[in-house]
Amino acid sequence: MADEFLAWKDDWNTDIPEIDRQHRTIADQLNLIVAMLEKGETTDRDGRELDDALSRLLMLTREHFSSEEVQMQLANYPGYVSHKMEHVMLQAELTQYVREIMRKHTLPDMDTLKSLKHWFVAHMVTDDKVFAMYYRESQ
Repeated sequence: MADEFLAWKDDWNTDIPEIDRQHRTIADQLNLIVAMLEKGETTDRDGRELDDALSRLLMLTREHFSSEEVQMQLANYPGYVSHKMEHVMLQAELTQYVREIMRKHTLPDMDTLKSLKHWFVAHMVTDDKVFAMYYRESQ
């Protein structure tokens, strides 16, 4: 994609390979959803292509948060509780958003997608970077 919705920047990396891989996969999924909307490719024969892409975004996010939380616990990260609460709030918002789209059979609006992008990037460059620094120092 030449003009990606969420163009990856190397300074977003945490230098924790598993977390960085998961972040990039989530970014790729957001880019895929936006590309589908821009091209009008929102349904396949069964009308499920967009729903499947949104469901995959939910799954990827849930798996990432779970994985990151395990790493925080193993490292005895002192910011674990507040970081986990951030995850709980985003997952709830994302789940509600996706369910609403599927229930109403509507398309995601760009303002909401931009909000998700902003939250995702802000979380990576603040909370995740703080954890990553603690993680690397504790190894």
